[in-house]
Amino acid sequence: MVSGIQAAVMIFAVVMVFITYNYYRRNHLDKKDLVLWTAAWAVLFLAGLFPQSISFLVQSLHIERGMDFFTIAGFIFLLLVVFYLYSIVFRMQKKIERIVLAVAGKKAYRKR
Repeated sequence: MVSGIQAAVMIFAVVMVFITYNYYRRNHLDKKDLVLWTAAWAVLFLAGLFPQSISFLVQSLHIERGMDFFTIAGFIFLLLVVFYLYSIVFRMQKKIERIVLAVAGKKAYRKR
C-alpha cells in the first residue's frame, strides 16, 4: 500500500517529468539535460514507489533513517548545482567583460 508521502513524491516526480519535457520542447533544455533530469525524476519516482529498495544503501552508510539519507543526498545535490551555476555565471561574466572592453575600444577609436 502506498502512503501519503509516497504518493506525493510520485506525483511530484511525474509533474517534474512533464515540466522538463515542456522545457525541452521550448528549446530551454538540451537533449542531454532532458535525459539527465528525466533520469533523476525517474529515480525519485522509483524511490517513492519502492522505499525499501534504498534500505541496503542506507544501512551500508550507517544512516539511521531513509529520510536522513534523502536529506543528505539532497543537500549534496544542491551544493553541486550551486557550484555548477557559479562556474557558468563566472564564465559569462568573463565573456561580458571581453565584449564590453571590445565595444569600449571601438567607441574610443571612433571619437579620435
